[in-house]
Amino acid sequence: MTWDEIADLHRRGHVVTPHTASHALARTMLTPEDIEREVVEPKRRMDRATGGSALCTAWLEGTSWTGDSAADRALVEAGYRFVFSNTMVQRLPG
Repeated sequence: MTWDEIADLHRRGHVVTPHTASHALARTMLTPEDIEREVVEPKRRMDRATGGSALCTAWLEGTSWTGDSAADRALVEAGYRFVFSNTMVQRLPG
């Protein structure tokens, strides 16, 4: 999809939300650069395209949020409220 198509979906009331930029696994995001590229920038781009605030995301392989990793903590800091895993939707703290 193009960014214009995504913006149109949002305007028509659909929920659109990003995921990691390159389908990276949560456990592979070890540096601040990894986190910026895979967690923060996708949300920033989605928010810019829709004019809204993307509240949800998902990790490749449906990794659950534990709050133990820097990547998990980055989801909260970026402003996400929910993360989809293979077995549940988790409400993030904050």
